[in-house]
Amino acid sequence: MKILFSTYQDKTFRTKPQCRLRGGALYFAILVLLLLSVLSSFFILLERLWNEEDVQYIKNVELNDRMESAAEWLHAKPSLVHPGETKELTLFEDSVPVAISVRPWGMLRIASYRTQWHRMEKEYTELLAAEDEPSYALYLTDQNKYLSLVGQSSLVGNCQLPHLGIRSGNIRGRTFEGEKLVDGTVSPSDTRLPALSEHFQDFAAAYLNGNFTKQDSVIALSKIERNGLHQFSFHHKTCVINCGGSAYLDNIQLEGNAVVLARDTLVVSPGAKLKNTILIARVIRVEDKVTGRFQAFATTEITVGKDCRLNYPSFLVCLNNRTTGKITFGKKSTVIGGIALNGKNEEHKNNLLFLDEDDHLAGTVYVNGDVHFTGRIDGRLYCNRFVIDTPRAFYENIIVDGIIDNTSTPASFGAFSVSDQPFQLKQVAICQ
Repeated sequence: MKILFSTYQDKTFRTKPQCRLRGGALYFAILVLLLLSVLSSFFILLERLWNEEDVQYIKNVELNDRMESAAEWLHAKPSLVHPGETKELTLFEDSVPVAISVRPWGMLRIASYRTQWHRMEKEYTELLAAEDEPSYALYLTDQNKYLSLVGQSSLVGNCQLPHLGIRSGNIRGRTFEGEKLVDGTVSPSDTRLPALSEHFQDFAAAYLNGNFTKQDSVIALSKIERNGLHQFSFHHKTCVINCGGSAYLDNIQLEGNAVVLARDTLVVSPGAKLKNTILIARVIRVEDKVTGRFQAFATTEITVGKDCRLNYPSFLVCLNNRTTGKITFGKKSTVIGGIALNGKNEEHKNNLLFLDEDDHLAGTVYVNGDVHFTGRIDGRLYCNRFVIDTPRAFYENIIVDGIIDNTSTPASFGAFSVSDQPFQLKQVAICQ
């Protein structure tokens, strides 16, 4: 009995296992598990980043869409936010609100849109031109005189004319040479022009009177380096370049949110490159062959030389309440944008716009006074009287070889609203 037990025990302890687990394999298993956990964490983090990136992208698109929708709303309904106002609007239910602010920029408007979601912030600024309701090619006040056309004159579009109407004229042996006097409807006009908004004159008068705001940064012209490009962002304060009494602008490049101010006279040479800037002075003279894009505000006189081209949107504005104003053009000059010549005092009926041969205007032309007209206007003209002064005679309400066409401007074109209550707004440029 004892021997049998001893033999069983020996066999039990002497039996060797078929395989052994080495110690190094345990470390290898731990390493594999560690690598798998790192890879799993990496893929989880990557998935989260992808999701966040998708959310960021979707929100970025959504915010951009909100600002574009707000801009379209303001374009279609300008009374939504008046110049000088800031409003926060919600376009759709449960959507991010958009803050819209509008301020005047001469004859134009600057609209800024801002929206935010968490730390994502979007801002967008554009320059806007105004457009009245579909209106007339010519509005000529009723002074109890006929309107006479001579030569290759043409009126294309609806017109409001004196009650006596329109007829073929005769000057120096020439008569009307066209087929139709008016290609459009004719209705009677009033004895006065529609009133021009005083906001346009107030804009320039504030600078001339030294009434600067917190949004203005004033520097002297001597601080501006010549022969270099100076860009002024519309996202910052307006740079008011004070020239003192008078200044001659040459070898200088100004672009953007800048106002050049002089108490007396500003002269623009062909060496001055101006883009989206504003000039304000008592008298402004533009020399021959000047090319640029700017707004010029004067209180007495604006003179444009020969072969000049002021691109869209450019405006020549002579507004006063003390003396008569005058805007004159040399031959073969072009202004695309608009012209306004007016005085607050109703007695100032001798304001004069003088257009020479082959001059071309596009946009809205408003003259509370007389027009010497022999060129072409693509857009609309408001005036009291047409005049031609020759050594032999003085002619009233007669147009010789003048063309006014209200159908030739593109759909995206805008100028300014006479009443400053526009029917719609048109984008001119995206501001930097």
